[in-house]
Amino acid sequence: MSDQRRQGFVLADKPIGWGSARLVGQLQRTLLEQSPESPSGHRKRPTVGHTGTLDRFAGGLMLLLVGRCTALADFFLHADKTYLADFVFGQSTDTHDCTGAIDNAVPEHEARSFFESRLDDIQAEIRSFINWT
Repeated sequence: MSDQRRQGFVLADKPIGWGSARLVGQLQRTLLEQSPESPSGHRKRPTVGHTGTLDRFAGGLMLLLVGRCTALADFFLHADKTYLADFVFGQSTDTHDCTGAIDNAVPEHEARSFFESRLDDIQAEIRSFINWT
């Protein structure tokens, strides 16, 4: 594969449980295997980057940059992005994440009542966190 073909963008679906670096490494290995050998028998390791980390617990589309296109990473890092999330209210785990065992739970109607009574405060907090006005 020529260097010209090793430039560009790859849209990849990051599986839940994978770190972003693992996805980058997977693409690097795939491109390296497809690279031509030099006369000395070596292959040039391709440059691969990404445009923002997804948490290990998150799955979804990642834009990977290959070759000279990695120079555009800052442009994409600062671009607007959209995230979708699922939440379970009224439960906590011993690890404070989705991998732990539930160590405390309240009935659904109590959790709903709690959040409904504080909805304005919660929305204000979220807006301040993401710089919405």
